[in-house]
Amino acid sequence: MLVLFVADGATQAVTGPALVAPALVVGLLGGTNYVQTCLAIDRELEPYLRELALSTVSVGSPVGILLADVTGLFVQWCLFAARGLKIDGGSCPFS
Repeated sequence: MLVLFVADGATQAVTGPALVAPALVVGLLGGTNYVQTCLAIDRELEPYLRELALSTVSVGSPVGILLADVTGLFVQWCLFAARGLKIDGGSCPFS
């Protein structure tokens, strides 16, 4: 899905409301992954390890989202540079 969205950002082949469906799929996959991970921890781990594992997942999820957001900024800056758009506050680190 990342490749799809980056390629579309570079070419703008699909625009507008048509991008809602793939974005919804990404959200559903992420939510399903989170729920299934918590369920697997609950089912597979011994009770004395469960609390630590669930705490780790609870911290790891927002950290992963934060890293994805920061990475998204760099990708956005590079896509803006590829499309010839000016952006204040950042630049593509690869150009």
